Amino acid sequence: MPEIRHTPEAPTRTQALAPGERASPHTVTTTTRSSYAGSGVLAVTTDAGTWFAPGTRAIWVPAGCVHAHRAHGHLDLHLLGLPADTNPLGLDAPTVLAVSPLLRELILACTRGPHDDTPEQLRLRAVLLDQLRASPQQAVQLPRPHRPSARGRLRPPAS
Repeated sequence: MPEIRHTPEAPTRTQALAPGERASPHTVTTTTRSSYAGSGVLAVTTDAGTWFAPGTRAIWVPAGCVHAHRAHGHLDLHLLGLPADTNPLGLDAPTVLAVSPLLRELILACTRGPHDDTPEQLRLRAVLLDQLRASPQQAVQLPRPHRPSARGRLRPPAS
């Protein structure tokens, strides 16, 4: 992935992306991130492959992982930034997670509300981390082809 942006911290926030819109390759070193599609389908691509998440899934991206986002359909993207040492699943690679109705509401509440350390926000985050720990991992990934000729054919057209 050429021209990689480096961001020290991944903020917790929401972001709307138009169909086909992309977030350029970037890495975040001090936070891990859970990305959830409130609408549309999210694709996260790394050198290892591409992971897909509709509204019933989230994608866990560990700190230091170079990745890019792409929207399939209108994407209401909810990004949850957590300290790098907060890794409730102990994962070191992107992973798709099942999102229960409770986990969905926790993600929405944490990404839409104030992003401070009030007692209420800390309790919400603690329950959210409990729910992430209990979330089953889903194999919704397309691995990157090993043959150079196949990799070239799978690249999306330049925009």
